[in-house]
Amino acid sequence: MLKMVFIEVDSPEKVKKLARMGIDIAAVRKLEDAGKKELKAARYRVEAVVSSKDEKKLAREGLDWSLAVSSRQAMAAEVMRAAESVYHSFEEPTLGIKDQLHQITADYPDITYLTTIGYSIQNRPLLAMCLSKNKARHGRGAKPEVLILSTHHAREWVATEMAMRLIKYLTANYGTDDRVTSLLDTSKDPHPKGAALKNPPIGGTRPCPQIGGGPCELCRRYDT
Repeated sequence: MLKMVFIEVDSPEKVKKLARMGIDIAAVRKLEDAGKKELKAARYRVEAVVSSKDEKKLAREGLDWSLAVSSRQAMAAEVMRAAESVYHSFEEPTLGIKDQLHQITADYPDITYLTTIGYSIQNRPLLAMCLSKNKARHGRGAKPEVLILSTHHAREWVATEMAMRLIKYLTANYGTDDRVTSLLDTSKDPHPKGAALKNPPIGGTRPCPQIGGGPCELCRRYDT
């Protein structure tokens, strides 16, 4: 389960350390104490989205965190409940993207095909699901194909969930809805997936694992 939390640190270097740890940083705010005029070390409030694995990382580093609190607590609680039921990480057991795709493949073997098209720089599988009846046909005379790409950038949670909803809609309605049945009988719909690499923006960039945590945009570093 993902949580929005506050982490307070006393230097920009510690903020960067959080980014190197892979913590998904949404915002960084410098805290000011208007009631005290004496000089004191500046503190920074990091607003971040953390998983259970992130919580363990923070604990190992001796870093405390607290749940983010909104002035509109009722609305915040509703948003949190919605997030728990909608947004999931790639590796979360059962409800994670990877496990959901494998379960859909097991439930609808006649119209789904799940494959690994490569691996991320962190060695996670890049999954692609093909939805079609008679899905093995390729080349001349094969069905028209539509490619839907989700989670091209790290924080595009909504894109991932919209693609997952489309997969679930098409598989659940095949054989009962004439339009869906005709679509999968006459075309292919491959969905590349991925939802694991998170995007902690420090200075507008994300840490780049293959160069020691320095800033880069992985999705713009394609081989040419």
